Amino acid sequence: MNEYTKNQIEMLRRDGYSDAARIIEQQDSSFNLTHEMAHLMDFAAINDSGDLLAREQLRALWTAHCFHANWSVDTAPYDSALLALWERMEDEGQTRGFKDLDDFDNFMCGLLV
Repeated sequence: MNEYTKNQIEMLRRDGYSDAARIIEQQDSSFNLTHEMAHLMDFAAINDSGDLLAREQLRALWTAHCFHANWSVDTAPYDSALLALWERMEDEGQTRGFKDLDDFDNFMCGLLV
């Protein structure tokens, strides 16, 4: 969240518009999560999953994203996003570091469980 947005939210709260401030915070957070997921998808599509360092970096990005989104392993939002990530990697031919989706899932949740 940029400084201007923070100031606007503070001003809304100060003037008694807490609900409006909360909506802006949620929208800003949602936008950031969308942008973060897009970056994660692009990273997965570009980097070779057969490379150990690239796999570890992908898992680190995924772990951070899950914390930011407040996702737990084996929940609908988590599983849906992980499947989308896997499908993007398949489309780009970047799955060679993993046997299948289950292997990918087990690796990606390694820092979350």
